Amino acid sequence: MRHAEMSHCRLDAEAVQSLVTACPHLSVLTLAGCKLEAAALSCLNQACLSRLELLDLSKNPLGWSGVWSLSSCHLPTLYWLSLDDTNLDALAAMYLAQGQWPKLETLRLFDNQLSVEAVAYLVKGQWPLLQKLGLTWTCVSEAAFAVLGVADACKQFENMTSCDKLHSLPASLLRSSFCVWPKLNAVTVQHACLGQMH
Repeated sequence: MRHAEMSHCRLDAEAVQSLVTACPHLSVLTLAGCKLEAAALSCLNQACLSRLELLDLSKNPLGWSGVWSLSSCHLPTLYWLSLDDTNLDALAAMYLAQGQWPKLETLRLFDNQLSVEAVAYLVKGQWPLLQKLGLTWTCVSEAAFAVLGVADACKQFENMTSCDKLHSLPASLLRSSFCVWPKLNAVTVQHACLGQMH
């Protein structure tokens, strides 16, 4: 089996361990809304998921401890990661940036609150192939965007504090203003709160 999807059910560490042990050749693993905790994610680290390309852990209360477990996972072929609505804070962002995923192209962080400190940690991620960063419904302050290096691009759009307007920054602006990840060509901040955060 190359694709496993378990959504909106409670999975403990033992269940996750059984899943990844029975399916060592997974390329797609979706565990959205499964109430995963750090212990369950540590099982991913123990498994040999050398072919995993897509991992969806959205809608789980991961927090910093869950992301710490995730960052230890050896996932050499991972190119798509979703951490939507996973209660990320600055400490979680610090551990996320430590993830050794050299082929990561898409990182979704929808519906989280990323402070300036969190973004400062995030941009230390060693993901040379990262192309898409999704921040839909995410609280990101203007100062955090300055850390990302796209503040000047953002200022070229009207009503950037609007919570109901699509903000997808053009690749041309990103290439001229973004230095963190050289291949990044899309930062999606649709419905994001881009105002001041205190």
